[in-house]
Amino acid sequence: NNSAGAFDGFGVLLSVGPITFADNAAMTEINGFTLLPAVSTVVVTGNEALDVLDGFDNVLAADSITIADNAQLTWLVGFVNLPTITGPLVVANNPDLGSLSGFELLDSTGDLTLTGNGLNALAKFLSLTVVHGTLRIASMIARPALS
Repeated sequence: NNSAGAFDGFGVLLSVGPITFADNAAMTEINGFTLLPAVSTVVVTGNEALDVLDGFDNVLAADSITIADNAQLTWLVGFVNLPTITGPLVVANNPDLGSLSGFELLDSTGDLTLTGNGLNALAKFLSLTVVHGTLRIASMIARPALS
């Protein structure tokens, strides 16, 4: 999709299987899904212009989340009430990602992979007590702090 802009849809959606946003060249924001309590899989990948990923604030259960290869992603929030991901959480190859927030209540996940992101400060996983698989943090790209 080359004319998407901001995505604010599905604000009243209560049930869904996998959600995938892939290869949307002009999508700049994802802000929908404000009432969604659970999702099997969230995949956000290859969205060249995506700057903001938000709008999953009420998700309380997820099987896996992958956010990868979004060249201009700078702001990743949301998932603020998510306590557990049964499978992997992957945030990879988002070179402009300056900070990662929104996972402060996450207490357990399967594999956790943070690689190839421009994170000045790693995510605030303030409640994370268990990683049931591999914890991988690699190839973080240093970015100057914004003032």
